[in-house]
Amino acid sequence: MVYGTDEVSSEICTFNTPFGRYKSNKLPFGIVSAPEVFQKRNQKLFGYIENVEIYFDDIIVAEYNEDSHDAIMSKVLERVRSLNIKFNPDKLQYRVSEVKYVGQIISKSGIKPDPDHIKAIVAMPTPKSKTEVRRLLGMVNFLSKFIPNVSKVTAPLRESFMKM
Repeated sequence: MVYGTDEVSSEICTFNTPFGRYKSNKLPFGIVSAPEVFQKRNQKLFGYIENVEIYFDDIIVAEYNEDSHDAIMSKVLERVRSLNIKFNPDKLQYRVSEVKYVGQIISKSGIKPDPDHIKAIVAMPTPKSKTEVRRLLGMVNFLSKFIPNVSKVTAPLRESFMKM
């Protein structure tokens, strides 16, 4: 989903290049507030539909009953058509029992961490700088709801960070 900008915003987002001035007529994601604007706009466009969750450009419909699921999907697709929004058909997952969503695996049995995130943490080399420790702590904190006593587990890392 791409959002246009008004004339004033378009002027503010104009910049020079070796080939001339570039004036964006779309919301550029390099702007600090763009992700927040994008999220709020999508929430406003689709958030009123029951059992629909939105995270930036990911939309998930959560419903156990197939008929209810299809009814919700119809509402979403009607809204999409009315706004002339285009989706990438290769990314569409329909009536799946398990889905990767925002770094988690969501299924009928519950929510669990994405194994790819765990592999990425395990594969990380031992951190040798504050930046590397901060990166590792960030990755671990992302999974914190799945790690009992995460504060206790990460205490040695935080202590080493303070000593660096």
